[in-house]
Amino acid sequence: MRVRRKRAFALILLITLLLAPLGELGATAGPYYYRVRLSWADAASQKGAFVILQNAINMASSLPGYKVFDEEGRVVWPEEATEPPETTPISPEDIDLSRLTPALRDEYHAALTALTAAREAVTTADNKLRSYGGVPVLPGDYYEKREWLDRLNAGGTPIQAATVRYHNLYNIGTTPDTSRVDGARINGTVFAMGEKVSDPALRERYRLPWTSYERAATGGAIYIRERFIDRGQDTNYFQKFNVAHDSQTPLWHQYMQGIQAPWSESRRLYAAYANSNTLSGEIFFEIPVFPGLPNADLPQRAPGGGAAAEGEDGTAAEMPTGSEFPSGETEALGEEPAATITEAAEPADPEATGTPDSPAEALSPETSGVAVRSVRSQPQTDESTMGETELFPGQLLSPVDYSQLDAARDAVFIGELQQFPTSYHEALIALHLSYPQWRFIAVPARDTWDNIVLEQMTPRRNLIEDTPDNNAAGFVANHVVEDGSNFVQVTRKAVEYYMDPRNFLTVPYIFMFERLSTLSPAQTLAGVQKIFEGNSDMLAIAQIVFDAARATNTSAYMLAGRIRIEVSEGTRMANNARGTIDVRYPPLRPGADSLSFMSREQQIAALSAYINGYETARLRYEQYQTDLATLQTARSALAAARTRYDQAKAAAEAYLGGSLPLDPGDLDGNGRVTTTDLLLLRQALLGLRTLTDAQCRAADLDGNGRVSTTDLLIMRQALLGLRRLY
Repeated sequence: MRVRRKRAFALILLITLLLAPLGELGATAGPYYYRVRLSWADAASQKGAFVILQNAINMASSLPGYKVFDEEGRVVWPEEATEPPETTPISPEDIDLSRLTPALRDEYHAALTALTAAREAVTTADNKLRSYGGVPVLPGDYYEKREWLDRLNAGGTPIQAATVRYHNLYNIGTTPDTSRVDGARINGTVFAMGEKVSDPALRERYRLPWTSYERAATGGAIYIRERFIDRGQDTNYFQKFNVAHDSQTPLWHQYMQGIQAPWSESRRLYAAYANSNTLSGEIFFEIPVFPGLPNADLPQRAPGGGAAAEGEDGTAAEMPTGSEFPSGETEALGEEPAATITEAAEPADPEATGTPDSPAEALSPETSGVAVRSVRSQPQTDESTMGETELFPGQLLSPVDYSQLDAARDAVFIGELQQFPTSYHEALIALHLSYPQWRFIAVPARDTWDNIVLEQMTPRRNLIEDTPDNNAAGFVANHVVEDGSNFVQVTRKAVEYYMDPRNFLTVPYIFMFERLSTLSPAQTLAGVQKIFEGNSDMLAIAQIVFDAARATNTSAYMLAGRIRIEVSEGTRMANNARGTIDVRYPPLRPGADSLSFMSREQQIAALSAYINGYETARLRYEQYQTDLATLQTARSALAAARTRYDQAKAAAEAYLGGSLPLDPGDLDGNGRVTTTDLLLLRQALLGLRTLTDAQCRAADLDGNGRVSTTDLLIMRQALLGLRRLY
């Protein structure tokens, strides 16, 4: 036993010594951060911290004076911030070497050679360091994982198996935690365990803990209903733009930051209806009406040609009934914004839904600039043609055609239509003629259009993907990544486009306004399955989700869409939705299961892969540190070589310019001390010759400040080889 303990201690000591160069980084769990600051010491100036180096560089590049620092305070961007590159051209031809003394010529050559070699060394070391693409990231918990693996390989008991699964289907409570792998999902699992809700009554109402798919689906639906739907955010649009007049939550309260999310989700909801053949059923749409919405009310002409009387709010005072609806002339609406942007999330199958899949398909070629929107004068039964033209502010609106409406048959719709500004009418009429059972409810906004647009411009409230389409449309304010890999701040133009309901009163986009607080009879299990199509985990719980919608009288398609958005990972669900996260044993890698949900063999395989990955990272990190030290040494040598070269060049140039003394004793300037120099000095001492100031300084060999017989003696001794001048 004592021998085994000694061996174990020796093994631990060996590993400790091997990992010593890692310092604190090797023992730190979680991601490695790159911080954007003015200086490392000025922590208050920090604008962001990123796991992905390029995201940090993107932000720093847009902020004058800002740099990117690694975990240890080293500048990793820009490169020139740590060591300016050597750019000054050098060439032997810069100096007339033939005119230099041998000593100056030799020093210049030596300095030039050293500088050239130092530059090459820095270039080589710098290229080697760049090949890493940043500081290698090391996983943490090495010793613990190593001990687990050793124990299992020795036949020990596997990590205790989890006895309960906690499912979080809607990602509720997944607040960020970058200190550990899957930190946000672990927080979501803690919520599913019921540990974030202290009130017993709330825990019971939300069906916490979520130990089954049934409890998670129903409890989560109740949570979403109470936190959003029942508080005035009763559509996907209102859950993005919380503008309904009866909302009981602050204006900034929103489910999503992505400004295109309602647009994207509307396609998914439409596909569920279209593929279950229930589009003709009764579906309610709640559409906002804004005070001060630009060009909301268009003047209508009565049959006699005179303008119809208007009410105080600018809308038509009374809408005629039957076939005597007023006709109007074309009215310009201002400047045309860009067309609909290609969906960013998982799109519904355009072939299955018959919807346009890109801006080019959504608009005809003539819609560049000011165009005329065609009027649908006949009910449409061919769903494939719906949505091909859309109402954009800035296009010329054709006269609203009320002639297809019948006072008796369409009485309910006419009553609904009167609640909307005139600029909504044409699109709503077209929808009604195609789908007579659809209902349209006007919801007054809580504030004026201008005020709400201004509020929506708050930084980070609305983000958009930084794509070529969005850039071309003028929707991207800058290229600073605020979330994910490419979500950036939007422009006012983007807010005005995506918040204006008139841009989306077509199929499929009308479904962003679908009422969520009621399970529509038109919704079916087949529709839920359509939303879950391609994901085996989700298809397995489709009935459970549909039952949860029935139990809570909530839109089944909204719940299914929410699950699809939040926890879909290819053909599977995320680990926190499947219930394979154990907070006692966090996943080793993002998206993986906890060890407690694995067999002994699976645990050994997972731990071995983790340790191997760690060893690879450790060796890479150690090599990086070595290469970094080499680069720093090379840069120091380059600085010294540059100084030496500058001094040698300056001395040569000064010599050639006549401002430097000659070499001691070289009075004739031939580069060496000869008997001629002795003769010149004797003549100067005898008064037979005058020396220049430079020659006098060179001839003062004893350094007493004057040329004397002592200097003559020193020179004679040097010529005879009895002493050295220097």
